[in-house]
Amino acid sequence: MDVDDNATANLEDLASEINLTDVGETLSLDHDYKSTNSSNQIIISKSITIDGNNVSVKNAADGVK
Repeated sequence: MDVDDNATANLEDLASEINLTDVGETLSLDHDYKSTNSSNQIIISKSITIDGNNVSVKNAADGVK
């Protein structure tokens, strides 16, 4: 993924990072994620750990602009 540290990425980027994380591994988030579409969904169907590192994940339904 081509996003600078501390930049805001979209939820498609987060979904891609999740998909690239192998079962049993830890995904460490290093920037905020924001949806531009209220119908975005991320379904995680494998056992991984997500280390949020104090970042935020917000969707358009939350009124994020």
